[in-house]
Amino acid sequence: SATRGNHGQSIAIAAVAAGRSATIVVPHGNSPDKNEAMRAWGAELVEHGHDFQAAREYAQQLADERELELVPSYHRDLVCGVATYALELFEGVAAVGAHLDTVYVPVGLGSGISGMIVARDLLGLDTEIVGVVAERANATLLSFTAGHAVSTDSADTFIDGVACRVP
Repeated sequence: SATRGNHGQSIAIAAVAAGRSATIVVPHGNSPDKNEAMRAWGAELVEHGHDFQAAREYAQQLADERELELVPSYHRDLVCGVATYALELFEGVAAVGAHLDTVYVPVGLGSGISGMIVARDLLGLDTEIVGVVAERANATLLSFTAGHAVSTDSADTFIDGVACRVP
């Protein structure tokens, strides 16, 4: 898989639990702390490319060459897992008798916002969900506005979870 950190840690933990190995590709200059965490969970870490998209493309190449299954950073099963944090948020707020009018969610490939929407809808809430992108990593905003996928040449932000140039 390719990641900037959190997804890679999840994949490494799941692989170890299943008695499998995990190869995770990160871009050069990725967070040293997240890299160390992925290694600590048992992943083989490969640094490649200048950004997430380059790492993502190389991960696909490695999967093809090594006959491995690529675990994408956005997948239906992943969204279901990510939705658990949204469920915890909504249930925690309701437990103290409150209601969220609006939730702002950072958007990279979209698993976080998708999970938030799933949890909100399944709970029957009317909370507005607002996606947030970085000004210089706005492929998702451009795509949403255009109604189709729009790629950018760069995703220049220190906010690694939203640094996606191909939605």
